[in-house]
Amino acid sequence: MSNTLIQLNNCGILRNQKWLVRGVSLKVDRGQIVTLIGPNGSGKSTTAKMALGILRPDEGSNIVLNNLKISYVPQKLSIDWSLPLRVIDFMNLIKKHSQETLMDMLTLTGIKHLLYEDVRNLSGGEFQRLLMARAIAKEPEFLVLDDPFRCRLCWGNCSLSNHSRYSKNFTLWHSSNLPQSPCGNVSNQSCDLSEWPYLLLR
Repeated sequence: MSNTLIQLNNCGILRNQKWLVRGVSLKVDRGQIVTLIGPNGSGKSTTAKMALGILRPDEGSNIVLNNLKISYVPQKLSIDWSLPLRVIDFMNLIKKHSQETLMDMLTLTGIKHLLYEDVRNLSGGEFQRLLMARAIAKEPEFLVLDDPFRCRLCWGNCSLSNHSRYSKNFTLWHSSNLPQSPCGNVSNQSCDLSEWPYLLLR
């Protein structure tokens, strides 16, 4: 089993004759926690999408491990709010989960009581918790969160280490303009999402 999940080699994205990011080289290994820190507009989201293969680099190369199981929580998600969609329906949009899994995920993110609530009635923080619940329900090898601290209170009580089902090795990437504490591995420390470690990538 390869230890390297994602690798970027001198990558860049060019749009309208302007480089959004350029010269990005990094490697993300299994079990690592990575935080990409920078101000708004510095290219954090673009770099994440390039690493995941959502955007093809205009120079350099990106390598993603074959059959890598990824969950991605975007910074913004466009939804037609005129559609009647409950929390339980949203969780099962891509894959139908067991009732046990649904309750585990919603309990983990603190919104179990909203199981049958209409999604359009959720607050911004509740919706962020719902996105996180759906992402973890996939049991990913690589969990990517784009600017989770935009709604920091969402993560305060979400500790994966307290749930044996999700305390196995996995890799976490998130972007933020807020510095946190030193980096480490999920396998050997508590993964409290309110106190994520970071690795500053330049």
